[in-house]
Amino acid sequence: MGRDHVSHPATARPPRPCAHGNPPCRAIPARPYPCGPRCDQHQPARTRPYYTQEQP
Repeated sequence: MGRDHVSHPATARPPRPCAHGNPPCRAIPARPYPCGPRCDQHQPARTRPYYTQEQP
């Protein structure tokens, strides 16, 4: 009476490129964010790691 569960093998998805800008940056690798995949250079400001610049 119910539907039979059909098992589908996992398929490897290609990495998603950075979607920042118009035209898009398209850099790989990119991390997933709510605003879309972003590379390290274009990641959202709230998630950027804290960097200190070394003084010579």
